[in-house]
Amino acid sequence: MRVPRNLAAASGAWSAGNRRKAIFGWLVFVVAAYLVGGVVGQRNLTDAQMGNGQSGQGTSVFEKAFPYHSGEEVLLQGRTMAARDETVLVAGVGDLVTRLRMLKTVADIQSPVSVPGAVLSPALRSADGRSMLVSFEVAGNSNQAQTNVDGPLAATAVTARDHPQLRVEEFGSASAQLRRARDQAEREALDRGFDRTELAAAALLSPDQQADLDHQVTSWATGLAAVRAAAAAPDLAGLDPARAGEAHAAAGAAAEALARAEAAEQEVRAAHEAAKARVSRLHQRLAEVQQAQQAADRLEEDTAALIRLAGLAKGMDGQRRMALTTYVLRQWFGQVVAAANVRLSAMSSGRYELRRTDEGGGRRERAGLTLTVIDRHTGEERSPASLSGGETFYTSLALALGLADVVKAEAGGVDLDTLFIDEGFGSLDADTLEAVMAVIDELRDRGRVVGIVSHVADLKDRVAERLEIRRLPDGSSAARVVA
Repeated sequence: MRVPRNLAAASGAWSAGNRRKAIFGWLVFVVAAYLVGGVVGQRNLTDAQMGNGQSGQGTSVFEKAFPYHSGEEVLLQGRTMAARDETVLVAGVGDLVTRLRMLKTVADIQSPVSVPGAVLSPALRSADGRSMLVSFEVAGNSNQAQTNVDGPLAATAVTARDHPQLRVEEFGSASAQLRRARDQAEREALDRGFDRTELAAAALLSPDQQADLDHQVTSWATGLAAVRAAAAAPDLAGLDPARAGEAHAAAGAAAEALARAEAAEQEVRAAHEAAKARVSRLHQRLAEVQQAQQAADRLEEDTAALIRLAGLAKGMDGQRRMALTTYVLRQWFGQVVAAANVRLSAMSSGRYELRRTDEGGGRRERAGLTLTVIDRHTGEERSPASLSGGETFYTSLALALGLADVVKAEAGGVDLDTLFIDEGFGSLDADTLEAVMAVIDELRDRGRVVGIVSHVADLKDRVAERLEIRRLPDGSSAARVVA
């Protein structure tokens, strides 16, 4: 009797009779499955989906009837006696609950103390009040919870960092699964030659990257086929393969020479364009300079007379190079000297006369603003610095009176009614003092007020109206009016 065979038995009988074809077919199937799997990517199955037959169906029904709950708890406990104060624990619980409330993957937060956003559960506090628990649920099934627990773990770590006096640790099914997954990933990374899991993660290829590599392999295979076809062309027949190295070397040298020539051509072209640009800019600047020169020439021609006049007025042009202000001062100074000589002749008994001079090394001396003294006794000119103290005093007094006379004559009759003379009388001899006082008396007779500040006792008899200041023994002073 013939025993019927199923598909597996028929495939095994055929494979036994066609061994080479079976092996080759299985290899092709494995390579195709690998490439398709790399393009499609990997999908993780849940515990129910990984079950087979009635076991898988039962697990699926159980998960639908009793959804997965990923409960997590965080322990907060004081590290030292000082940290076991309830206020410290309450502050840590409040910070943790606040951070957990901000996470969308966290629900049903229960706290041992009253905190906004959490359900009060006094059972989560230890009897001695030194330890507290915060419990919550992580959303998602077992695989999703393993990913969603990253946020609560980070919130727990930040709370532990902000409260170093507390021991803050999280435990639960989701965090435990995450820790086991990380440990397994580290072991597998080490087994495959990676020092850290980060290096292994960086080596993973996305579906797009795998597709790109597959495209590169295909392109390389296509190019290799094209090269082999070209190598088998009739026009390459008879070539000596032993001289392939020489041909490659010559081709490389030619390629390098061509590259250098092209680079040199680019440099020359760039230099040529740069030179053309510079020439254009220079032509433009030349036109601007010519226009500016023409404008400057016209301006110079139009303002030549005015510039000449300004140079004369500033003393920058002309034979003597004297400024207009200096020239005016020179004329006024000459009038002052002439008026002063009238007073000086009377004070010096006709011996001295002042003369304005424009000879000397300095610019001021060349401008005619310096004086020399003519001594009638010797007939020579001398410097004002050679005068004695008394002569210098009455010469200065003569200049001051001369200036007052010129101001009165040239300023519309404005008179300098008051004149103060401070010191200097002690340097005069009796005859000179008499001559000076005669001039002062003449000024008083003409209506001017002359004030004299002096310590010379002989002046008391000549000045009827005076203010005497006397120093007292105690250091103070007393004033007395004499009229």
